[in-house]
Amino acid sequence: MSTPKPQARVPKQTTELWSMAMVKEHVDTFLADFYKQQIRQAAKIDPAYQQLWQSMEKLALAGGKRIRPYLCVLAYQAFGGEEPETILAVAAAQELLHTSLLIHDDIIDRDTVRYGIANVSGQFQEIYAQRAPNLSDSDRRHFADGAALLAGDLLLSSAHSLIAESQLTAPDRSAAQQQLQASIFAVAGGELLDSETVMQEVQQAEPIKIAEYKTAGYSFVGPLLSGAALAQADQTSLAALRIYAINVGIAFQLADDILGVFGDSNETGKTNTGDLEEGKRTYLLQQTMRLASSADKTFLDEKIGDGPLQPADVDRIRSIMNSSGALQATQKVAADYANKAMLSLDDLTIEPAARQAFAELAQKVIKRAK
Repeated sequence: MSTPKPQARVPKQTTELWSMAMVKEHVDTFLADFYKQQIRQAAKIDPAYQQLWQSMEKLALAGGKRIRPYLCVLAYQAFGGEEPETILAVAAAQELLHTSLLIHDDIIDRDTVRYGIANVSGQFQEIYAQRAPNLSDSDRRHFADGAALLAGDLLLSSAHSLIAESQLTAPDRSAAQQQLQASIFAVAGGELLDSETVMQEVQQAEPIKIAEYKTAGYSFVGPLLSGAALAQADQTSLAALRIYAINVGIAFQLADDILGVFGDSNETGKTNTGDLEEGKRTYLLQQTMRLASSADKTFLDEKIGDGPLQPADVDRIRSIMNSSGALQATQKVAADYANKAMLSLDDLTIEPAARQAFAELAQKVIKRAK
């Protein structure tokens, strides 16, 4: 007679799952208070320092759905966490990390717009144009990027501080900080690989690997594992959740690469020509160079990665990506990873409402790629 297998405990949800809108409302309130305090402290040092914090506040509150804080809260509740308000500091720390990385990423990519407004570097280029009109354009950009670099560093430090100063137990604070550090370590590696791809031939780049570390690591793995760990999820559950997070994160990045070329700048809040002008070795570009005709490849070699593009050139590049089948191939791979994420939900022992929320997230990623 065989011994029956013990049934995994399904965490009970005693409170209704917070929606993304609810998380955004709570986190935005938390962040508004955080920035208010930092601006007040910075003003005691110097008005210039106060202005730096004000530029960070303006960027942070200008846009963003607060996906990462939402994932943190969702995982916490999915695994039985009953008081989501008690982990708001950890959820907000995910957003500070995100804003920090956006600021640094924009410096690396030489972008000046985020969420449809001037990013920190862009704001300080305007500030320095007024404050020091005799500066050359290159010097103005240099000093503005320096200010943005400091801003990103400050938010990185603040993310750790939010957790350290939270009301969580010492073991929970330690676990949350370790996961935050793991996210930073992963994304730094992915960012380096991403920035160095322009030194490689298109087909030598590893965009899926970059997506795993640059995007999935901090945008999905970190927030989800942080929330689940704070709800005392077991190691088996955390391992299964990691698989989900990696797959949905890769799908998200592939969709983002598509939006980076085909998206509406008014909706995305960022340029839709930057990746082409920088020559980013995305999966979409790889497939385009693999599938395009010889004549089209010659055109792409001449235009992509060679600075500002004329609208007619951008239109032709998009046409090549579409007619060659590269766009469709990238959409399919994004869908495949999203579907892998969906399948991994079978290994999670959670309530149906939480399972549905995870499934809807993966489905939204697929829609972004279409």
